[in-house]
Amino acid sequence: MAAAQLIGALLRHLRNQRKLTLEQVAAHKIPEIGSTATVHRCETVTTKKLKEERVYALLRFYQDPAEICEEVETLLKQSRGEQWWTYFSDVTGDIMIGLLALEAHSHVG
Repeated sequence: MAAAQLIGALLRHLRNQRKLTLEQVAAHKIPEIGSTATVHRCETVTTKKLKEERVYALLRFYQDPAEICEEVETLLKQSRGEQWWTYFSDVTGDIMIGLLALEAHSHVG
C-alpha cells in the first residue's frame, strides 16, 4: 500500500504544481481519468489497487518526463506485490527468494 500512496502523493503534487483543481482535471473529460471523485481517489489511494491506465493517463495529462513515468512504473509493480528480488530469480536460488519474501512480510512487534 505504501507504493500506491507514493504514487497518489506524486499525482497530487503534479496537479498542484500545475495549479489545477480536481474539477479542472476532470473537466477535460478524458475517459481514462474519469470524474473529480475518481481523480481524488487516485491521489488519496482510497482503494486497494490503483488502475494503471488511469495513472498513466494522468501522467500524460500532466506531461511528465519519461524518468518520472519509469519511477511510477516501478512503484506500480511494487503496489501489485512484485518485489525487486523477483527480477533476480535467474541468479538466486529458491531459498534466497523465500528468505527475502519472508523478511518482506515479517512484522516486528
